[in-house]
Amino acid sequence: MGRLRASLSASPLDARIASLVAVAQRNIEEAMRIAKSARKVDGIEGGRSNRVHRDLAKAAGALSNIRRLRPSRDYDDPDLMSEEDRAQLLRDRLDAERDAEDANEDIGDVDDIEVDDIEVVPLVEAVDPEAD
Repeated sequence: MGRLRASLSASPLDARIASLVAVAQRNIEEAMRIAKSARKVDGIEGGRSNRVHRDLAKAAGALSNIRRLRPSRDYDDPDLMSEEDRAQLLRDRLDAERDAEDANEDIGDVDDIEVDDIEVVPLVEAVDPEAD
């Protein structure tokens, strides 16, 4: 679950935290398997092995409840907005497009420029090498 949460996270910080927590969860799960098998392999008493296993299970549960830094809901997603907010967003976008079109009309059209209106200015003056 941690790797999925890391890959789906919108925030890079939340993604990094989730990936590190996923590594920690895998390590705790491995420790739980070791604690459980210690009874059979090393002859550790069952009560002690069960307590270690229970403590590791609590740690795994705590890792699964770590909160996000940013909310998981994308409040800018139009599909999650109310109808009124979506309509306002559409009106704002249309206004912005009209403003951009008006600004482009104020600049003028390139086709209106005559070749005679363009003045060619040399960027560097020609230097006569024999003039020194």
